[in-house]
Amino acid sequence: MPAGGAVGQVSREVSIAEGFFRSGGTGVNSWECDQFGHMNTMFYVRRQTEAGPHFWHLLGLDQPGLIASGHGFAVSELRMNYISELYEGDMVETLSVLREVSDRGARRASPV
Repeated sequence: MPAGGAVGQVSREVSIAEGFFRSGGTGVNSWECDQFGHMNTMFYVRRQTEAGPHFWHLLGLDQPGLIASGHGFAVSELRMNYISELYEGDMVETLSVLREVSDRGARRASPV
């Protein structure tokens, strides 16, 4: 999606039908929330970064194996679109799909 592009409704069912698979999931803790009970932005980013290694592992890639072969992972860009607020006690599931592979890297999408 281009930067600033509009995001429509995201549903688990549609995402699964489009090939997404579960790469993370947890509940929102009270210590992750601001004084209004909303999950702080940094924890949305945390959910994304925690899903990355799980995603690559599900594809059969692991960090020790890549290091042994002289390869590895590096995040060069992270874009986030905030669709709705999360609150203390909400269950959060991260789904991921491989969007693009090139000689320079790969691109994944992971709605939280």
